Amino acid sequence: TNIPAGQEIDTVSVTVDSSSVTVDPDPSAPDFKFTMPSGAASAPVISVTFKDRIISVTVNGDGTQTGSGNYTEGSTVTLGATAQTGYEFSSWSFSPAVTFSGGTNSNTNAVQFLMPGQDVTATANYIQVFTLPTNTNINYTEPADGKVEAGEVVKFTVTNIPAGQEIDTVSVTVDS
Repeated sequence: TNIPAGQEIDTVSVTVDSSSVTVDPDPSAPDFKFTMPSGAASAPVISVTFKDRIISVTVNGDGTQTGSGNYTEGSTVTLGATAQTGYEFSSWSFSPAVTFSGGTNSNTNAVQFLMPGQDVTATANYIQVFTLPTNTNINYTEPADGKVEAGEVVKFTVTNIPAGQEIDTVSVTVDS
């Protein structure tokens, strides 16, 4: 059966001698059957119409996501992800896998992909980040942007040490 890409059968009709004939679909395939009326004077006329196959994208995540909805196969889908305060976007996870477009990939918070011929579930993944406190006596060398996630190493240098003094104690307190 030559069903156009991104489409599905909408209607099938059979007419014999200007009269409609009942068409029975095969539920396991795009096959149909009818019984030719006895005494027919002409060959059957079979008409098939198609419609866009609608498939859906479901977007999940703990922040704000955009792009859930219904799409046609082969169309370009655009999703967006915005993290809650204290979090940053990390990546997208897709089931099933998708083909990215528009120069995007699973690590860009605004992503584009070509809609496959089946429903897609997309999950925006976020990581919790902490902003390191500012202090005139501390220079963070890693991470340089002053934002750290759980498990990440923080490196810093103590600066502005008064003349004639040395560092006695450095303490770090993390709220739990």
